[in-house]
Amino acid sequence: MPARSEIDDKFKWAVSDLYSSDEAWEKDYNSILELTDQPSELKGRMGESAGMLYKALKEYEQVEYITERVYVYAFMKYYEDTANAVYQEMSGRAQAAVTKLSEKYAFLTPEILAIDQKKMQEYLNSDTLALYRHALEDILEKKEHARSETE
Repeated sequence: MPARSEIDDKFKWAVSDLYSSDEAWEKDYNSILELTDQPSELKGRMGESAGMLYKALKEYEQVEYITERVYVYAFMKYYEDTANAVYQEMSGRAQAAVTKLSEKYAFLTPEILAIDQKKMQEYLNSDTLALYRHALEDILEKKEHARSETE
């Protein structure tokens, strides 16, 4: 089996499409830590309006996008050479970032499910949530099988 360095680049993952360097990765990783360090100001407010729900979903989507890039880059670099301690550590940090993201936005699904059915239908019919309509409908399909926030 040829060494990785002997394989033509066209057969390798294009991790540089995600980040040009580990330093660029580090910058986004640190921004995730900052963004997930504080509790969301939107927690407890999903039922206020379609606009508030949109704001929360948009905020989550933006942080999740950065987190996903950080995660994918770290793990792709790790799987290039699983013995490389630098990328072992980076992949662990990326996994921790995913956990922090999940913790910060754990309120979203329970709060969405707690919105009154009539009010939620009004939200879904509004143009404000058109971008997230399908995702919200997927969440609502699971309502009868989900626990409330207090359970």
